[in-house]
Amino acid sequence: FEQKMGNIIVNVDSKMFKTATNALEVMRRSPGLLVDMSGKITFRGTSPKILIDGKDLRMTEEQEKNYLKSLTPDQIETIELMPTPPAKYESSFQTVINIKLKRDQNLGGRGSIYGTYLQHRFATGDAGGNLTYKTQKMAFSLNTGWSSSNWYQELTDRRVMGKEGKKDVFESYSYLKNPNQSFNAVAGVEYVVSPHHSFDFKVTGDVGRAPSSTYAENKSVLRGNEQPLMVSHNQMMENSRSLTGLAGYTYKNNKGRELMVEVAVAGSQKPGTQNMVSEYVRNNE
Repeated sequence: FEQKMGNIIVNVDSKMFKTATNALEVMRRSPGLLVDMSGKITFRGTSPKILIDGKDLRMTEEQEKNYLKSLTPDQIETIELMPTPPAKYESSFQTVINIKLKRDQNLGGRGSIYGTYLQHRFATGDAGGNLTYKTQKMAFSLNTGWSSSNWYQELTDRRVMGKEGKKDVFESYSYLKNPNQSFNAVAGVEYVVSPHHSFDFKVTGDVGRAPSSTYAENKSVLRGNEQPLMVSHNQMMENSRSLTGLAGYTYKNNKGRELMVEVAVAGSQKPGTQNMVSEYVRNNE
């Protein structure tokens, strides 16, 4: 680790990261970063903006997570942690993490794949990979990721009020199941005109599907009289689609300073449906 102008530079070639399999695992071992089991990153109590080579790829949270899982440590040169981002970044970024990729001088193709599977009450897993191909003037890249998760919650409650013989009893039970599936991809092309001038083009997209269901029932006994049972069902479906295009130009002078110009176009949709039913039942009828 290095300290530079208030920022922390993580050198990924360090022996500390030899056993790490992807960028998320590197971040778990980096100072000041917290990465939970779902892949959510926290830096100094904030959700940091992730930049790749100083560029905002306009990825969704799910795209970022899968992209970082597909990056192997040998593809990363450094990770720069910025608790106080410089003025060149938007003021809305409270903290910034800039991942600087290696400029592999070897021509040809390379790739990697990953996959995980967890089984508890429901199954959770993800899979993906990346592929790069480089010529003397151009570099092509493709990152893909798929994930499937199941979140659920059960709640029970029983309250008894009043004295013996005059008790009021309230009981409730509810169940929530929220599965989520998503697929995303990032494709890019970089064209190096000269050591000082380069252009890059990237397209990111994702498709998601999140059906969820809830069930709740409420029972009550007032002064010894059983009240009608109320049962509620709620079925929801949310689909998501997004597509982003990014074009950039970079100029580097002989002193190592850079000038970057970017143009981005993005579109997203989140159509959804919801069906709610509440019924009162007496004597199981």
